[in-house]
Amino acid sequence: MAKYNYEWVKCPDFVTRDDQDNITEIKCKVCGTVIMGRIERHKERPDGTKYIIEQLGPYYNYTEIKIGMQDGSAHVTNGCDKCLRKDLPADRLIELMLADAEDQKNWSNWDIWRTATGVHVVKKGAGGIE
Repeated sequence: MAKYNYEWVKCPDFVTRDDQDNITEIKCKVCGTVIMGRIERHKERPDGTKYIIEQLGPYYNYTEIKIGMQDGSAHVTNGCDKCLRKDLPADRLIELMLADAEDQKNWSNWDIWRTATGVHVVKKGAGGIE
């Protein structure tokens, strides 16, 4: 349950976990659309034996943004391709970072009170932002 009173983020509890605490689904923090879920991957061993594994994977709408800070540091977060864009104002960027911090449940590792300068990178699809 979210502690912060969000104005823009509508889905602060964006990560769904199973009984073993494995992530089964991730939603966009803003609108709640599912952006990652369990996907079957077909594999083949060197001996030709075929098998299927299930793992967390991105959906077609998965997008990442890199939020730049005044001190030169950055924070990467994810959401859907409709909600995350380059022109987001600082107050909305702070809400995204707060939602991430709440999900991690370890505020001591977060310096979320830094001043956001804006979105530096928008990347659709998985693969990570450097």
